[in-house]
Amino acid sequence: MRSFESLIAKNNLSMEMARVESNPIIGNVDAIEGVEHYQCRLYRPGRKLDVYLSIGPGEGTLTLADVLYMLAMDASGCSMMKGYADCVDAQPLVFGTDGNFPEIGAFWQEFRGRCKQAARLKDFLGETSYRELETWGQTYTFHKTP
Repeated sequence: MRSFESLIAKNNLSMEMARVESNPIIGNVDAIEGVEHYQCRLYRPGRKLDVYLSIGPGEGTLTLADVLYMLAMDASGCSMMKGYADCVDAQPLVFGTDGNFPEIGAFWQEFRGRCKQAARLKDFLGETSYRELETWGQTYTFHKTP
């Protein structure tokens, strides 16, 4: 059975996680009470990668599999929305980025940040493992540790 755990074992992945004051990928999420931001340093032999995630209050401790799941969702979203993201700057009225809807502008800013992080993840994991990760996200069950 394919799983995030098998991807972790195959790539000899490990992680250190630290709570940080903010997530550089997202904008002003501090307005949402209790959001927790984390820097997760992923390791594989000879390589390391820092990724940033934010979770709601009371979500518990994230495992490496949980972090990979969240990154898989980002990777899938970036792949799915690639054509739209390319058009945002060219057609600000259509995509709501003309300043009249700041929430929409913030969405696209965060989206671009997540896609940059996903591209760094692809470089870190390699094409084959990244594609596996990207496709498994929809079948994985999110684990929360009390």
